Amino acid sequence: MQATAALSLRYISPGNSASVANLNATIEYAGSCAGFIDIPEGTADGADFPVPFGSVDEAKCVCFQNNTTLAKEISINESLDVWELAPLGMLLLSGVAAGGITSISVIETATATADGTVSYVVLGDSATP
Repeated sequence: MQATAALSLRYISPGNSASVANLNATIEYAGSCAGFIDIPEGTADGADFPVPFGSVDEAKCVCFQNNTTLAKEISINESLDVWELAPLGMLLLSGVAAGGITSISVIETATATADGTVSYVVLGDSATP
């Protein structure tokens, strides 16, 4: 199967002119897993939610959207160096940037004050093609 991650970024560049950057990364993949991680109200700071990979053994594309009002941390391969995912923010790694990813965790950065979710999509090679 094939997937294309596409970004159309509209912004104001130097000189106050409108600019558009269209960026794409195409990957071949065999397995996928997508869904939502529920973050219930009252979830404690530091709570760790592993992202299910389903049939994916090694990721080629991972995408997250934080549908909460609090920042989250994204830990890749159990690293202590984390990505910060802002409230309502999105993180996308695709192609070579996503190579070698075998596990991901979403980590709460403060006590959750309301129910929320983090959406995810993981595409990659299957452990058993």
